[in-house]
Amino acid sequence: MKKVFAGLVILLSAVLCLSGCEDNKIDEGLEKQVTEKGKEMMQAWIGENMPGAELENCKAYIDYAPGPGKYLTDYASGVVRKDGEATDITVNTVSGAVYLSRGKEELNDAAAAYLYETMGITPEKADFSCFVMAPAQDGGSTTKTFNKYFNFGIPADVKNIDAFVREPGSRPQLEVTADLRLPEDTDLFAYNLAGVKTLCDECGVFFHNLDLANSDQEFSSLWSREASAYERGWIDEGDFRLRCVLRYRAEEEDSRTQEVKVSDRTFDPEKDLVLEKTETGFRYSFLNKDLDLGSWIATDKESEFRQHDYLYLDDELGKDEKDSEKRWKDYAAVMTWEDRDDGTSLMVEADHGVVQHFYGSGEFRRAE
Repeated sequence: MKKVFAGLVILLSAVLCLSGCEDNKIDEGLEKQVTEKGKEMMQAWIGENMPGAELENCKAYIDYAPGPGKYLTDYASGVVRKDGEATDITVNTVSGAVYLSRGKEELNDAAAAYLYETMGITPEKADFSCFVMAPAQDGGSTTKTFNKYFNFGIPADVKNIDAFVREPGSRPQLEVTADLRLPEDTDLFAYNLAGVKTLCDECGVFFHNLDLANSDQEFSSLWSREASAYERGWIDEGDFRLRCVLRYRAEEEDSRTQEVKVSDRTFDPEKDLVLEKTETGFRYSFLNKDLDLGSWIATDKESEFRQHDYLYLDDELGKDEKDSEKRWKDYAAVMTWEDRDDGTSLMVEADHGVVQHFYGSGEFRRAE
């Protein structure tokens, strides 16, 4: 999913450039007004809340878009320094909202605890981060920005971060990025896009991405607008066992109609996979692209198949090379085996020792 996000950003940048977009001209007079008003409001806030502190580097906040675009916002940012400690400060010159760059770890801990409690889960491992979504357009805003919200820290009037997090109706949304490892007995197909949206409404959050996983299943939601779940398992192919995706479900919301399109596929080895033995190995082809999410091979340590190393060539690699032997020499990867304590061996790349995932179609040949 992250690759999808990166691709969209690149695509957007290309569209902006191809359309002849030029660097936006920001009115210097308006920029100066935002800077001066922001400085005045910050000084007033500091005088009331941080007597003796000094304000540094106050200036209007500029919103930069992909490509050459930049936009004047209603915000002004600076640094407030007291007793040798510096804190970033941002003020909305229209609404008067003040944000401070403080309590990041405390906010993450409080939001994670609140979400885990609401979801009824206890992650075994977690990579969790969030921030308060400061709105780009607030009240009587007259500026036009590219982004709809910014990350400036925590509202300055928040005294108790845990209480702030647990009162979603009286605070801005939190944007959350979470990658969670859940217990093995968790059925991740119980999660879906409707559930993610309900969780967002209940807890006042927006998921940039939510990724849940255990050994056999994964669930992922991107931007709280699409979701997917898949389950891996082993299929016995005689000489070896193939670990592949057995079920895949995808949900995507239409941004105009809010209608959710659902695709649910189950792997059928007879219809979705072609395996053809050759004199020195075998060829494979995955026919169902929805289920082609990467597969790998294992076998028993004592099997005949395990006694050889292999060359692996994806059909997409070097496909323009007319000389077949040269193509195999230049593009094929050498595969060997990693023995496991359970009596099996995994096929891994000889150069790196990592499990080889293969996709689409290709061929394996004995290396000897």
